[in-house]
Amino acid sequence: MQNIGTMGHSRGGEGIIFNAELNRSLGSPYGIKALLTLAPVDFYRHYINGIPLLDIAPYCDGDVNDLQGVHYYDDARYADSTDETPKHTILMTGANHDFYSSVWTPVPILQVALTTVI
Repeated sequence: MQNIGTMGHSRGGEGIIFNAELNRSLGSPYGIKALLTLAPVDFYRHYINGIPLLDIAPYCDGDVNDLQGVHYYDDARYADSTDETPKHTILMTGANHDFYSSVWTPVPILQVALTTVI
């Protein structure tokens, strides 16, 4: 329980940031070592430093169409100049809020996504 990575999709993306904040405030009873937000919302503009972060934003997100989850990367990256933990963001071409794979994506949705990108 000292080497944990958490991942959250949509509101869960915001949830893992809150979870990491709570964990830290309790004296870090669990070793959260990495955070991955997937198409996250960011209603409260919280961010976390000292933990590696990867944000994956879908290029064709119809639910979070302003890609507000990129704030986690932007805000954390500049908040503490001494924080050397990695922070990354990826904009996933052709992905929408719920589908990141052509294998699992229903054909009509994939065709719309590809048409939008091309």
